[in-house]
Order: sequence, then C-alpha cells, then structure tokens
Amino acid sequence: MKDHSIDKLLAEAWDMAVSTVAADLSEQAHERMRPFLSVAEAAAYMGVGADTMRRWIERGSVPAITYGSGDRRMYRVHPGALDAIGMVGADLRDS
Repeated sequence: MKDHSIDKLLAEAWDMAVSTVAADLSEQAHERMRPFLSVAEAAAYMGVGADTMRRWIERGSVPAITYGSGDRRMYRVHPGALDAIGMVGADLRDS
C-alpha cells in the first residue's frame, strides 16, 4: 500500500515552490512596469532638490528619457535607475 502522506507532502512542497517562483516573476514584472518619475519626484526619491536632479540628468549622471526641446525640455526617470545608483553608492555630488 502506497503512503499517501508522502504524496501529500510532495504535492505541498511542489505547490509552495511554484507559488514562490510565480511571486518572484510577478515582482520582476511589477518592477518593469513602475511608472517613470518627473524630475521633482526623482529628486524627492533621492532626497535632493529638483535643480540638483536636473543637473545630474543633464550631466549624464542619471539616465533619463528626454522629451520636448529648448525651454520646454522635460525629463522622466525610472525609479530602478535611481535604485541602482543608490545600490552602488554613487556620490553624484562630486561628479
């Protein structure tokens, strides 16, 4: 006679593994879908002023999407780029 408790444990372990992988994939998809931030939002996210964030973007220290031109030029920054800058400990004030 087959031991049904082992089958049940294996089934539970499998379900837990599948749900963990699904949660990880969902988190990765959510990260890619996070909205881009305005200069003011990106500045607040990093704890600096909007003028400082704009200088960093224009200097190329912070990657951003640029649209518009001249005095109407605007930028959008992905929070993941700001997270990456924070993780590597980049001090943009000196660059």
